Amino acid sequence: MGSMRQWWSEPSDYAWTVDYTLSHPIIRVTGYLIGVYCWMYGLACTLALLTPYAAHIGHARWVLIAIAATTLFVGYAWIRGAFPSYNWSLAFVVYADVGVASVLILLDGPTAILPCAALLGVAGNYIAAFHSAKVFVGHQVWTMLVCAVLYVRAVSEPDAYFAQYTGYLVVLVLVLVSSPILTQSLLVFLRRDAAVAHFDPLTGLHNRRGLETAVALFTDVAVGVAAIVVDLDDFKAVNDRHGHRYGDDVLRRTAHTIATVFPLPAVTARTGGEEFVAIVAGPLSTALDAADRLRRAVPDCNPAGLTTTSIGVHYRPIPARDTAACLTEMLHQADSAMYEAKRLGGDSVVVDGVDGQSARCLGLPGDGS
Repeated sequence: MGSMRQWWSEPSDYAWTVDYTLSHPIIRVTGYLIGVYCWMYGLACTLALLTPYAAHIGHARWVLIAIAATTLFVGYAWIRGAFPSYNWSLAFVVYADVGVASVLILLDGPTAILPCAALLGVAGNYIAAFHSAKVFVGHQVWTMLVCAVLYVRAVSEPDAYFAQYTGYLVVLVLVLVSSPILTQSLLVFLRRDAAVAHFDPLTGLHNRRGLETAVALFTDVAVGVAAIVVDLDDFKAVNDRHGHRYGDDVLRRTAHTIATVFPLPAVTARTGGEEFVAIVAGPLSTALDAADRLRRAVPDCNPAGLTTTSIGVHYRPIPARDTAACLTEMLHQADSAMYEAKRLGGDSVVVDGVDGQSARCLGLPGDGS
């Protein structure tokens, strides 16, 4: 029972799943495939209108025509647009479930339509991948209600083959319910375990393993990558003066600030107690501007006192997709630059390895910046 409660209460973490999907070189085409599936369903609706099963449904034909027409726009939105927000994703689930059910129920000839209820499994696969157990169970209940309606209509036909239609129903239960439940449960726990393995539980940023995994997924061929190491100055004094709970809150605030200053597609991580890392693709000037903005913002992360940070930056003119091969060396160089910033008194940004220069510094303590 404990495992069932855990499965039921496990959040979907929709944003993380979408980010992972878009960052993976193979499954990042998911949005395009969903768009194509929408168009294929629209084609199926159109073909259904040309069959004898739509010959005597009267004005209900316009419902099928409307559903077929909307699939053009929904499919285009998936192919041309970004992944929808969580609420729009839920709206898409409702649209898919209601749209499929409407067509199945409105068409005449329930004995031939009953096996077509398997179409509800397409939406089920999407829900299993991107949504929580609660949404998934709602879809499953809806699926079983639709199948029950179609089954009752089929066995109510004159000279109905009860055994055959009951066999159809059993197959539908296996395809639409039993197998997806196992798949959805597996995905939920894999997603949770992946989050534990790749993310820091305190701050929500990547850990070192997650950092390496995320950088390995870089596919950009644009030249220029900066490794940025951030370390809070004299953070032990914060814990000693205010306690570890308060110190953890400062770390969470700092992590949020880092993620804001270095948004996706940059990769941010917490690699030590008060040490953070950002891997940023793009011009050095952009990375330096962001690093200095972070230096200026960090003091606000400690409302009860002044906490500054030392930042080391190492830049290489390499394609972003080649970062993984030299990540360890880049972090070592950035780490050395960070310790140089410490040596200079903290509250500064030291840049290492730029066009032959060993280091230069931004924002020295006492400079008023």
